[in-house]
Amino acid sequence: MDDARAAEDFLSRLPDEKRKLVEMVRRTVLQADERIEETIKWGNLTFVKNRKNIAFVYTNDKAPYINFGFLKATSLKDPKGLFQGTGKGMRHVKIYSEKDIDRKQYTAWVKEAVQLEEVVDGIQAGQYIQYIYAGYLLTKRMACQFKIMQFESK
Repeated sequence: MDDARAAEDFLSRLPDEKRKLVEMVRRTVLQADERIEETIKWGNLTFVKNRKNIAFVYTNDKAPYINFGFLKATSLKDPKGLFQGTGKGMRHVKIYSEKDIDRKQYTAWVKEAVQLEEVVDGIQAGQYIQYIYAGYLLTKRMACQFKIMQFESK
């Protein structure tokens, strides 16, 4: 089954209320960056760019909400404190109804997550490239954050 069909199949199995919420989040993500594609990973709708995971939507039958999250959410700005979770990097927001959907914030997160993946792509996996800046050695993660700050200031 191709990715688009798998995504539609995922949506068709959701109860109407949850499907409506997922479709709203889905539209927001896909409109934030036209290069993002959708697929099913771990049984859930996952948004990817160049096969890199950007965001995901998941739920379970008993939960009265859907979760919209990012695997590297701890590297994203969360000025409103919306993210929940305690994982090393992953965080999510719980969406109970349309009023919980913050399209502006979700769009910002998607763009920031895409940008983060693009920076990480420039650094080879497993290699700790060290950058010298203001006399400090920065590890790979800090270097990625530094590059993002540089990009935002332009």
